[in-house]
Amino acid sequence: MAAKLDGWKARDMIAFSSHDGQPYVVVDDGVFHWAVRERGLLSEHRTTESLEELLHWVALDTARGAAFGWELQMRQHFPHQDLGIGRLAKQLEVLDRLNPQWAAEFRAGIADNEPEVRLEHVDAYPLNSLTEQTVWVEQGWG
Repeated sequence: MAAKLDGWKARDMIAFSSHDGQPYVVVDDGVFHWAVRERGLLSEHRTTESLEELLHWVALDTARGAAFGWELQMRQHFPHQDLGIGRLAKQLEVLDRLNPQWAAEFRAGIADNEPEVRLEHVDAYPLNSLTEQTVWVEQGWG
């Protein structure tokens, strides 16, 4: 999966031992355990026997991380703007590169999880052009 994302390494996507705040996987007797520890406490734990489901979880977390990284970069240009639509567009872009079906499922969930967001704005958000992003943000589509 990392090979499909420019500059990413597998270790950027998932760990196989506990690192504070970073998801990690433990395989125990054919069961995959997805876990996150925050300040030494288990904050998230899921299990599955399906490698496909585990990879989906890794992809969702990776897309979220990439989107927040993108948003931090954009904050330099648009410090007071809501970049939520762009963040969703970035998540979709990353998921689509990893598995178009995962992107389609994520997109279908936007209406339920983000009812104030119009899907046509997410689909049309210009991720690769700062000039076009400036127009979007200035017009309040952020």
